Amino acid sequence: MTDQQTEPHRLTPEERAERNLMRQKDAEQAMAEHARAQEHMYSNMERLRAERLAREAAGDSAASPARRAARRTAGARA
Repeated sequence: MTDQQTEPHRLTPEERAERNLMRQKDAEQAMAEHARAQEHMYSNMERLRAERLAREAAGDSAASPARRAARRTAGARA
């Protein structure tokens, strides 16, 4: 091997424009994927909340954390 330093490749204006365009497309795709994931997470959270509220409204004591906590403290006092 020789001790010569190789010069880094300098981008031409066309290469730079193409690279910037590809980066922009990648960023747009990543943002779209993130938005879809966020939308899915929030819709799932709303569905689970609705299910929990329906269980609580039906009188299922196992679904109500406040009722379980009240029972624990009442049992400890007795």
